Amino acid sequence: MDNPLIAFDQAYRAAVGTTPATGGSSRARFIGPPDNSANTFAAGAQLKFARQTRLGADLALGRWLQNAQLYPYTIFSLGVTGTGADASNTSALQFQSLDGKINTTAATLLFTSRPVTGLGLRARLRRNEFDNRTAAIPRIGSFSASPDRLWGSTNLTTEPLGYITASPYSHKTDRLDTSVSYDLGPVTVEGAFRHVIIDRTYREAETTKEDGVTLSAVFRANELLHVRGSWDDSTRTAEGAHLTGADRLPADLAERDARRMGVNVEFMPTGMLTLMAGWIRTDADYKNRDEVAGASGTAYGLLSAEYDSYTGEVDFVPNERLEVSAYYTREDNRSTTQAFSGGITLLNRLTFEGSDETDTFGAVATVRLVPDKWAVKFDARRQKLDGLMNVSGDPAGSFSVARAAYGGIQDINNYSDTTLSTVNGEVTFDVTAAWALRLGYWYEKYDFSDAFSAGNDTYPLAGAFFLKANDQGYKAHVVYARLVYGF
Repeated sequence: MDNPLIAFDQAYRAAVGTTPATGGSSRARFIGPPDNSANTFAAGAQLKFARQTRLGADLALGRWLQNAQLYPYTIFSLGVTGTGADASNTSALQFQSLDGKINTTAATLLFTSRPVTGLGLRARLRRNEFDNRTAAIPRIGSFSASPDRLWGSTNLTTEPLGYITASPYSHKTDRLDTSVSYDLGPVTVEGAFRHVIIDRTYREAETTKEDGVTLSAVFRANELLHVRGSWDDSTRTAEGAHLTGADRLPADLAERDARRMGVNVEFMPTGMLTLMAGWIRTDADYKNRDEVAGASGTAYGLLSAEYDSYTGEVDFVPNERLEVSAYYTREDNRSTTQAFSGGITLLNRLTFEGSDETDTFGAVATVRLVPDKWAVKFDARRQKLDGLMNVSGDPAGSFSVARAAYGGIQDINNYSDTTLSTVNGEVTFDVTAAWALRLGYWYEKYDFSDAFSAGNDTYPLAGAFFLKANDQGYKAHVVYARLVYGF
């Protein structure tokens, strides 16, 4: 048959009593990004003075435009707007095009100098601005609440204009960085200060300010051993004409104290062997108000975040024909978030302790069979991420009681668990100084398991369970040939 399936739309009928809702569109339409244009003008200059003193400036101005014809509200041929107009026709649209305009500005002033031996001075002032000049149009409704079935009206005329994506967001970042370094024999010490102001529109806080200091030192014992250590501390505050102590702020706006420290060691016992090791730790505390009156530690949202990274690497270069290196990295990422279910009380407080542990190791080798002519390259890598969301709450709370028949509150064990393995081998032949031939093989294996993916039991909230991603693993084998021209 030429048409084994005849699609048709059925009029929507709302649920009545025990009779479920029926009808709707037999089709769906997914719309990609519209046509747009972006033009940028950039210029820069630098002045050079004595004692390695430099004064530079850069400026980039951009204009983004988008005014494409909008698609209808729905593909559902029987759908109507609140005024009874055919919602599948563009004539029913509240406006025909967005007429979007955005101006961008990136400006930098840079000063560096070494006025005396051993002393280094550096200052940089930057502004990045995203100025959205698109008109703010309050939306009157859509089919979003009941996709391609039923119109829903809205009379919101203030932020965020009916839908969060309808607001013409703008932001501006001003940042000042200054640093002073000094060489004390085998040791170089440096101190740095930064001040960052970010202004935003259509957000919970109009302005955030961050001040931070960094102290670091590099120790060069000799040509064999180099050690670098650093420590950073910063504080962020939030301000706004409409911001009150009762407002909850998301993680990117909430007041925060953050610290970062790290150590890197590089040891070269021989000219052929290099050993490297590093450690980085970052932790942050977020300071939203307590939700339960008189009870400390009852803030809503992200409370803390911690990150540790441990890295080791070995490089072995016995001669000009052979290079071999191997590396291993361990990453531990932890966060604590609080929420409430069934009312803002201590009984209904829920704590989510998320964590993921990632192990990555790999090896790279290059064998030059004939220098500047034939070479073999090998690269292998494996990364495994094990995620866990620990969920806890009072056994007498409404969230726990509602799940008593299923064993109470349960942890989410398969939380973005991922394993990615790759192997690549390549033979290179330099035909001439400009032309080269590459022949290779690439293998990749990917495994993924997450509670919100198809094949698992946990579903997203509301009625969107049918949108669960089909995140399946795969294996890929690729054989390739490339002809490369360099100039």
